[in-house]
Amino acid sequence: SSILAIVVYIAGHLSYQIPFLVEKAGNVVTKFAGLLLYYALPNFQYFNIKAPAAHGIYVPWGLIFGVILYGAIYTAIMLLVSLAIFKNKDFA
Repeated sequence: SSILAIVVYIAGHLSYQIPFLVEKAGNVVTKFAGLLLYYALPNFQYFNIKAPAAHGIYVPWGLIFGVILYGAIYTAIMLLVSLAIFKNKDFA
């Protein structure tokens, strides 16, 4: 499970580049799979406000609340998906 967490972490930091790669794909199936992967993986670039904060640039509250909302909605969706997957599993 730790390997999966590391893979999701790395993919989450690189997922913002998937739409640029999908544009160059010629195959419709590849485009669909790329966009599906883009929306399934977390986009951790939304949470990256280090550069503006380090340079003293004002970070608007709307951006901060949007990031919090994105994180809450993504967490809720992943919890619902995992609940649906493990609903009928017996772990005892």
